[in-house]
Amino acid sequence: MCCLPKVNAGGSIPPLRTNLLCCVKKTLTLRKSALPISSTLSQMQRPELISIIEKSKIFENWHWFSYHFNHVVHGRPNVLADSIIEACLECEDKIPGYAQKVISTLASVGGRENHLPDWEQLVQILAELMVVRHVLSKVWEPETQFLSEPSKTKGGKNPEIVLKNSSINLAVEVKAPALFEHQRIRTSNPEQIAARFANQKKISSLVSGDTPITLPRDNPVKDFLVSAQEKFEQFAEEPNFLGVLVVVWDDFIYEPISSLSHPECGLLTSNSFFKNADGESVVFPSVGAVVVLRHLHQIVRACQEEPLVDGIIDPLQYKTETGFPPKALIANESSHQPIDKIQDIFQALPPDLNMGAEYTHKELIWWF
Repeated sequence: MCCLPKVNAGGSIPPLRTNLLCCVKKTLTLRKSALPISSTLSQMQRPELISIIEKSKIFENWHWFSYHFNHVVHGRPNVLADSIIEACLECEDKIPGYAQKVISTLASVGGRENHLPDWEQLVQILAELMVVRHVLSKVWEPETQFLSEPSKTKGGKNPEIVLKNSSINLAVEVKAPALFEHQRIRTSNPEQIAARFANQKKISSLVSGDTPITLPRDNPVKDFLVSAQEKFEQFAEEPNFLGVLVVVWDDFIYEPISSLSHPECGLLTSNSFFKNADGESVVFPSVGAVVVLRHLHQIVRACQEEPLVDGIIDPLQYKTETGFPPKALIANESSHQPIDKIQDIFQALPPDLNMGAEYTHKELIWWF
């Protein structure tokens, strides 16, 4: 289903519906025990962060999230805004200054009324926040260092976070694609090519010549890997190094899985469609694995004031009691990093049919 914004003529988000308000109350009730913990341990209290939000550019110019944050500024609940605040405070516990940095980043993406690329960028920032929060909230050794966007050289490329202790040097990069236009096309077209599994001539012979076709969304995944390799390689020689790229997608998780692991073209296989000048598959030795999450649609639903699905009660909720929906881990054939540690940290497993049909690579899809 195509996830496009629902706005009134004046650009505002529609008011809360009754059933959503019940969802908000339920979510906040479940959070009451968690919020004081974040507030007590972090170097920033919730009221202080709300004050920073109130004084930010979110309320100076037109902003997609001004409606949501206006609720908390005036003491009212809002699922999206409350989730952002709680996640920021939890990250603040481990990385002082992180909360204000996130709010400043969110606030800087605005000023253009109803500009869809801005909304997509905001969703991507929240996807990053969700993953960083999960990693930082794990139980780590007391001597662990938590670094935000570090680089070994001045002006060098930097991953989202790096964690260092005597047993691990973990670098994490989080990426989410711009999907609104792709979702529109995918919803409209009856046929979809999920991967570059054969040459163009063969693929053309398998599809209807006069029917609109949705093409693979694999170039962003390729770009994500290139970026992660550039950011990780400076840390790769350190002992016990793990480099993990987390890709946050929507509910159609077979798309990135096919791009990464299809045996005829997957970016992490020896038959990758991404070749160098000599016709050899480009490898990413500093990326130990890619973790793929189906979660962007949850964040979009929260933006639109729609109830969340699949048992999720928090739009930035990484883990669930049931483990559903599963998180997929695609190991990198060109790397020799210990996958078991990555599986444990990110609660992800190699995708297979037992997880659901959408967790296997695809070639052609016909929508009815």
